Amino acid sequence: MNNTSVLTNPQRKERNSAIEALKIAGILLIVMSHVIQSLRLKSTVLPYSDYVIDTAVASQSARVLILRFFSYSGQFGNWLFYLCSAWFLLDSKQNRKSKITFFIINVWTVSVIILAVYLASHHSVSAKTAVRCLLPTSWNNNWYITCYILLYALYPYFNILIEKLSQKQLFALSASGIVLYTGINFLKESFFSNKFIIWVAVYFAAAYVKKYLPRLADSVKANVKLFAIAMLCHIALMLLTNYAGLHISAFSNQMNHWINISNPMLLAMAAALFNIMRNFHFSNKAINYVSGLSLLIYILHENIIVRTYLRPYVWHYLYNQYGYGHLALLVVAYSAALFTACAVLASVYKFTLERLVVKAADRVTPLLSKMYHKIEDKAMKKN
Repeated sequence: MNNTSVLTNPQRKERNSAIEALKIAGILLIVMSHVIQSLRLKSTVLPYSDYVIDTAVASQSARVLILRFFSYSGQFGNWLFYLCSAWFLLDSKQNRKSKITFFIINVWTVSVIILAVYLASHHSVSAKTAVRCLLPTSWNNNWYITCYILLYALYPYFNILIEKLSQKQLFALSASGIVLYTGINFLKESFFSNKFIIWVAVYFAAAYVKKYLPRLADSVKANVKLFAIAMLCHIALMLLTNYAGLHISAFSNQMNHWINISNPMLLAMAAALFNIMRNFHFSNKAINYVSGLSLLIYILHENIIVRTYLRPYVWHYLYNQYGYGHLALLVVAYSAALFTACAVLASVYKFTLERLVVKAADRVTPLLSKMYHKIEDKAMKKN
């Protein structure tokens, strides 16, 4: 058992602030997409929906088209953030079990605190919401966090498999995964897909690129071309879908169909931008610090109570106070304010309660590991 604390990694190299800046950009884009999500979807709890703009319906309005384009920022940001993690996990030889425990306890602590504060302010929540707040990871309140915990638990075994596969075998595995889950599945959900399976498919594809196509991955010129082509294809698909929706009734309310994690153009854009940024190397303490708050910012702004009660109410307030004459500016300002507020709260939490969470993870993990090894020993015994 590794006795190193969850926040201490003796093998960790100096963080490249170019990659850390990319992670900040990723979380900013995710925050923006969730802000827009609260604008385009009717609230399940608020009695009014006057603030809602339905982007699923084909439109000739430039405002709606711009809003719809911004809606894709979340999946693009998700891929940026994921690739920043997966690329370096491929080189990792050590899995710190205490980090998994830390993630689970940290998410639970934040969720319970927000629930307690909300209830203390004389508001009420449904019994289902309360249970989800008490079991945030198992109820998949933040899908990204749950997927990340699963990936972190399993990536050492993926890496072992990658090392044992031949180039042809790894190509067949990664290519089939990409075709099935970011190709066919993009057109119509199929092959029993879910977000984690798509992540795994991309993990093996990234392994192939990193192991056998390093010159292509490191080429700024090639990746600039890839980004430009993917961006143009993405915009063309959006406009073509909107055009079809304006002229064919069957497509008239399907404008948000492509806003999903299987979108290969968003994945290609994220991969290209990540590869471009890897060519820049510098160190900046402020960037590294804010980047270190990213996961906390994510679980704060996308907490079930925040997204269900607070975010829609803010849009209702903004609509009634200012209208939507400058909607793009409102989206940017709202997203920046939410990101900043969550960053401040995350920083306060990091230097207070998170220290207790670290101690709890460091103490609980050996106990869980001991229990597991007892079960393992019994399972390994021959009859």
